Amino acid sequence: MKKRVIGILLIVSFCAAFRKNEEKITYLKDIKTICDQNCSYCHGENKYIYAKWGGDLNNWDSLKIRIENGKFRDHVIVKKDMPPIQWNRGIGLPENEIKLIDSWLNAGAEY
Repeated sequence: MKKRVIGILLIVSFCAAFRKNEEKITYLKDIKTICDQNCSYCHGENKYIYAKWGGDLNNWDSLKIRIENGKFRDHVIVKKDMPPIQWNRGIGLPENEIKLIDSWLNAGAEY
């Protein structure tokens, strides 16, 4: 009986650990699409706009700088002024995307 209980506990622990890793939020899997759809017009590869607004958020190295200096969190999570509502389908970022980005940042903003 004890062996059976221990076996079940091991299986449950293994499944929980596997599920936790499976649900990890990453830039490539979860965040890049949000940035591509909502940030890239002003913070993308367009050289004229890039020169005016700065920061290529389609580029991991550039985004990482903004994450580390706190500007990304400040504008997207705290102030919620990026992307500007008038330039983003008139709605800004949906709350579920803001929460996803916030969770990603809190977990260490993995690539």
